[in-house]
Amino acid sequence: MIQPNTDSLEVNASLLKDLVSAMARSLVARPDLIHIDVDSKDDIVVIRLYTDPTDVSFVIGRQGRIARSLRTILGGASMKLGQRARLEIMNRFDPTGEVPSSL
Repeated sequence: MIQPNTDSLEVNASLLKDLVSAMARSLVARPDLIHIDVDSKDDIVVIRLYTDPTDVSFVIGRQGRIARSLRTILGGASMKLGQRARLEIMNRFDPTGEVPSSL
């Protein structure tokens, strides 16, 4: 269970990252290719979920239902922490065709 920690933005971001990671890895066919980047801007935690291009449809779901559910769960957890969070779902490759440096 997530416990609030309003003292540290980094700790809250780490908890939210772990939550998204666990949910995403349970959905995809290739969990070893999941990568998550976290950026903190002002009071908002931006979580970017990179996945293999063949697994994106598993994370988004039909008509975006799974993605909406992931964002709802993330929103509830972030509110419990007193934090705002946003989830961005991306292919493993960014629009320029390059692999993120940490992959």
